[in-house]
Amino acid sequence: MMKSIGRGVVVISLLVGLTACEQAKDKLTRNSFFYEGNTFKTKVEKSRDDRQDFRVIVRNATQGLTGSREAARVAANRYCIENYGSTDIAYAGQSPDSENDALTLTDGQLVFVGRCAGW
Repeated sequence: MMKSIGRGVVVISLLVGLTACEQAKDKLTRNSFFYEGNTFKTKVEKSRDDRQDFRVIVRNATQGLTGSREAARVAANRYCIENYGSTDIAYAGQSPDSENDALTLTDGQLVFVGRCAGW
């Protein structure tokens, strides 16, 4: 009797866990990041002239600057690793390492301009 109750509890726990994972998966995409209860969506725009140059845009950055900075950092690192095999990035102006009070938002978006280190 106790074994069947224990198995039932385990099965229910697993089902609840899987349901929570599915709900989280529906909210997140490859270009969205979850931080302190908020989802931050990013977009990386590469330069037409030189793919080493790019911009990372974080929408709804007013939800939280720390989360926005970290979402941008992850997106920029992913872009540079996939294209150049490195996370060495030189930023023009503000960067994910800038303090929150030094960041400038444009229409509620946080924008970083960077350049991946070459091979």
